[in-house]
Amino acid sequence: MGTNARMIIAVLFFGILAKLSGDEFYPISSIESLTQENFFPVENLIEGPGVGFGADEPHNNDDGSGSTFWVTEACGYPCDYYESFAAPVLTIDLGRDRELSEISIWSYFVDNSGKDFTLRFATEQDGPNGFGHSISFQPTFRSPFVNEVLRQSFAFGRTLSARYVEMTIDDNFFQGEGLNGGDRVGLGEVAFAIPPERKERLLVTAPRAFELVAGEADLLGLVTVPFTFEGQPLTENYWSAALDGATGDVYLSVPTDNRIYRGNLNDEPPTLEVFVEESGSVFHGLAVDEVNNLLYVLDSADDAIEVYSTTFGSYFGAVGGVELQRPNEIHFDRERQWLIVSDSGLDLLRIYSPGQGLLYELNDASTKGVWGVTVDPANGDVIYSSHDRGEVWRWNPTDESALPTLVESELSGPRGLGYDRRGNLYCVESGVGQARLLESDEDITFSLAAGGRDVLLYADCDFNGNFLPDDWEAAQDSPSLARTLGFTTNHDGDAFSDGLEAALGGDFTSGTDGNGVEVTVGDDGSFEVEHLALKKSDFDYRLRLSQDLTRWQDATTLPVVADGGLLYDTWTFRVDALAEGFSTGDKIFARVAVSIAE
Repeated sequence: MGTNARMIIAVLFFGILAKLSGDEFYPISSIESLTQENFFPVENLIEGPGVGFGADEPHNNDDGSGSTFWVTEACGYPCDYYESFAAPVLTIDLGRDRELSEISIWSYFVDNSGKDFTLRFATEQDGPNGFGHSISFQPTFRSPFVNEVLRQSFAFGRTLSARYVEMTIDDNFFQGEGLNGGDRVGLGEVAFAIPPERKERLLVTAPRAFELVAGEADLLGLVTVPFTFEGQPLTENYWSAALDGATGDVYLSVPTDNRIYRGNLNDEPPTLEVFVEESGSVFHGLAVDEVNNLLYVLDSADDAIEVYSTTFGSYFGAVGGVELQRPNEIHFDRERQWLIVSDSGLDLLRIYSPGQGLLYELNDASTKGVWGVTVDPANGDVIYSSHDRGEVWRWNPTDESALPTLVESELSGPRGLGYDRRGNLYCVESGVGQARLLESDEDITFSLAAGGRDVLLYADCDFNGNFLPDDWEAAQDSPSLARTLGFTTNHDGDAFSDGLEAALGGDFTSGTDGNGVEVTVGDDGSFEVEHLALKKSDFDYRLRLSQDLTRWQDATTLPVVADGGLLYDTWTFRVDALAEGFSTGDKIFARVAVSIAE
């Protein structure tokens, strides 16, 4: 059983956005200067791509005219501007909170051009006067004087979300009295490139169509793109989709053609091949165990859970102790080694162990027409949909006294379920051709092909879905070991789990653990402790204070948590030393305690 016919099918996977001829830049709403101007107004600095500088790479300013410059008043040459006036300050409004990772500038003429810069940031909630309130990060950079037509870019080394940017020009290129320039401060354009897209992607299978919906979870501006063959939609009867996060391979089952297809999401463009073709089989649900290189397959013809090698495409056999009747979908819980199966013939939900057989069973009114299954990454609850009842339910199988609880009702044919990187739960509503965000105060839906079945969510920054950044995993010394990393594993045997080390910038192979804490002290004696924390709902973060590094006390201050994007949150603790019981002038040590929630 399980012949491995490898037929290449030329499938075009159209990109989410057309490939750009260079970087894209955020539009800037306004810019203000606190400094007296001369010759060129400050608005010249924000004309943007195609006007103030080239829209295409390398984005240079080939105009070189005064329309792209700004310059302050002069102190009366010969003189040093900074001995006569305060440092120029520019305030930039980006219109709304934007993800920022770098700044680009273009120089002004000769020695009057800005050289040293300091940046501060404020969110929309902080307001235009709230610099340093929720974002204590203040990068500095030095511009090497170059011809004013060239773009200069300076990376922050991190990505932050802010609406307002304050730029202080701390020095120019003044060389000394008797030499040219130095009596004023000027600048060319200012721009902020949009960081590379690291979007959540939502894939939905449907009869005769396989569609990709992709967009940023915070903006929810999604685009639907179908797989096609020679410009026409494929005519396969797709059922289920499963992702191998270790390789980027996606598996698609086609029950009416007795086939399972495989393609790679990292290929440009991806192509599909026939991974398994077995006459008489009716392939429905799919699930990948990427650590052991296994693909679990629900075969409704045999009412079995079959196992294939993702490495060789060979058939291993069937999971023992399984009793099913037209199974629909399957989910593999890697942490507990569970196989969670929805059975539409028996209207029940079962949980199996590949080695121990049946572990749990749920058979009540909520499982009538049971279809989609997934696991809540926050607490391990099993989430399932009832297609017939139009409902989605939540169940804790390990608590014998716990009954299923309703998540959402009045849905139209709910089928596939899945979580994204932010912990958002999505459901395919087959009756109305859409995917819906559940457990949310907002009514957010995405139009899809009618009759949608399965949903698969992934993020480019965390392909394997273990909530550890793939960049961090790839930097480790053992790529094969990195595939097995989890939040609770501890490969280097120190006091920190792999998840904690990822959160703190540590290394799971050497026992070296990063600090991950920034401290900013205010003029009034208060201070802020900021920690860039890896997103994971079962982590607890506490600020602890000490005078002698021996006795530590929990701070009573409440933390401020800012959304840092797909992988991190920024935890900021604002501390009043006197309110915490310390005396004026005391030396205080602070640390962030990170632990697994009970």
